[in-house]
Amino acid sequence: MSRFVHKRIYGRGLGGIFRGVYKFFRPLLSFLIPTIKKAVKSTTGRKLIKQAKKSALKAGVKTLSDVSSGENVKESMTKNLKKATADVLRKVESGSKFTKSKTSNNRKKKSYNFFH
Repeated sequence: MSRFVHKRIYGRGLGGIFRGVYKFFRPLLSFLIPTIKKAVKSTTGRKLIKQAKKSALKAGVKTLSDVSSGENVKESMTKNLKKATADVLRKVESGSKFTKSKTSNNRKKKSYNFFH
């Protein structure tokens, strides 16, 4: 059966919507995914992830202890996650001092004087 009945075009349901969304975000994702992979594999990215894990674990433990002592769950989670986020940002800022890489060549180039 044809899609065209009495000059009306029948849609393709949710697939048409998702196809449009996919086509819209595809260039952005094709750019971001390799960039994110590089960031995660870098030493700074690994340190950031490690610190985020530690802070999230501390926030979870602190939230459980607050809830067990009778505090509101939502307030406790909000407070502890804000502290964890601030802690991660503080660690990143303090550890973001750039140093020279060890692989850089510090050798002087030979200069040839052809015109004595």
